[in-house]
Amino acid sequence: MLPEPLPTIEDLRALCKEASLAMYERSYQKIRALEAKVDELKKDSHNSGKPPAGDGLNKAG
Repeated sequence: MLPEPLPTIEDLRALCKEASLAMYERSYQKIRALEAKVDELKKDSHNSGKPPAGDGLNKAG
Protein backbone atom coordinates (compact mmCIF):
# COMPACT_ATOMS: atom_id res chain seq x y z
CA MET A 1 0.00 0.00 0.00
CA LEU A 2 1.47 3.34 -1.08
CA PRO A 3 1.22 6.39 1.19
CA GLU A 4 -1.09 9.16 0.10
CA PRO A 5 0.84 11.93 -1.67
CA LEU A 6 1.39 15.17 0.20
CA PRO A 7 -0.55 18.22 -0.96
CA THR A 8 1.23 20.63 -3.26
CA ILE A 9 2.01 24.20 -2.27
CA GLU A 10 -0.78 25.30 -4.62
CA ASP A 11 -3.22 23.03 -2.81
CA LEU A 12 -2.17 24.49 0.54
CA ARG A 13 -2.47 28.06 -0.74
CA ALA A 14 -5.97 27.34 -2.02
CA LEU A 15 -6.99 25.85 1.33
CA CYS A 16 -5.57 28.82 3.24
CA LYS A 17 -7.32 31.27 0.94
CA GLU A 18 -10.61 29.43 1.32
CA ALA A 19 -10.28 29.34 5.11
CA SER A 20 -9.34 33.03 5.24
CA LEU A 21 -12.30 34.03 3.12
CA ALA A 22 -14.66 31.98 5.28
CA MET A 23 -13.28 33.57 8.45
CA TYR A 24 -13.58 37.03 6.90
CA GLU A 25 -17.20 36.36 5.89
CA ARG A 26 -18.14 35.18 9.41
CA SER A 27 -16.45 38.23 10.96
CA TYR A 28 -18.13 40.58 8.50
CA GLN A 29 -21.59 39.14 9.25
CA LYS A 30 -20.98 39.36 13.01
CA ILE A 31 -19.86 42.99 12.74
CA ARG A 32 -22.96 43.86 10.69
CA ALA A 33 -25.21 42.19 13.29
CA LEU A 34 -23.52 44.05 16.14
CA GLU A 35 -23.78 47.37 14.29
CA ALA A 36 -27.50 46.76 13.78
CA LYS A 37 -27.89 45.98 17.49
CA VAL A 38 -26.05 49.17 18.47
CA ASP A 39 -28.30 51.20 16.17
CA GLU A 40 -31.36 49.52 17.70
CA LEU A 41 -30.18 50.31 21.22
CA LYS A 42 -29.45 53.93 20.32
CA LYS A 43 -33.06 54.35 19.13
CA ASP A 44 -34.55 52.78 22.28
CA SER A 45 -35.79 55.61 24.49
CA HIS A 46 -35.23 53.48 27.60
CA ASN A 47 -31.49 53.53 26.98
CA SER A 48 -30.93 57.24 27.35
CA GLY A 49 -27.62 56.85 29.15
CA LYS A 50 -29.11 58.36 32.30
CA PRO A 51 -28.52 56.31 35.45
CA PRO A 52 -31.62 54.75 37.08
CA ALA A 53 -31.34 57.13 40.05
CA GLY A 54 -31.91 59.98 37.62
CA ASP A 55 -35.54 58.87 37.19
CA GLY A 56 -36.43 60.60 40.43
CA LEU A 57 -39.75 60.05 42.16
CA ASN A 58 -41.82 60.45 38.99
CA LYS A 59 -41.55 56.76 38.13
CA ALA A 60 -44.75 55.12 37.02
CA GLY A 61 -45.50 52.05 38.97
